[in-house]
Amino acid sequence: MRRSPKNLYNFIRRRIYSSAGFTLVELIVVLVISAILLGLGAWGLLAWHDHSEYIKNEETARTLFLAAQSALSESDSLGRLDSDFKTIEADMASIDETYLPADALKPDAQGI
Repeated sequence: MRRSPKNLYNFIRRRIYSSAGFTLVELIVVLVISAILLGLGAWGLLAWHDHSEYIKNEETARTLFLAAQSALSESDSLGRLDSDFKTIEADMASIDETYLPADALKPDAQGI
C-alpha cells in the first residue's frame, strides 16, 4: 500500500512532534550507571598495573638472587670464597663511608 503525499506528510509530522523519547530521569540513570562502570574499570586497570609491577620486581629479585648464588658457588668451587668475602666487606665499608654521613652509622643517644 502506497501512501499519498498528504498521508506521508502527516506521518512525518506526527513522528517529529511526538513525545516519544527518553526522559531526563532515564538519561541520568544511564549516565550514573556508565560512570560507575567506568570507575570500576579504571580501578581494575590500576590494580592490574600494580600487580604487573609487583610480578616484574619479583622476577628481577629472583634473577639477582640466582646470579649471586651462582657467583658464590663459583667462588666456593674455585677456593676463593674467603678472599671474595673480605673484598666484599672492604667494598661495603668504603661505600658506607662514601655515601653515608659519618653519624648515620652511630646509634642515637636515645638508643633508637
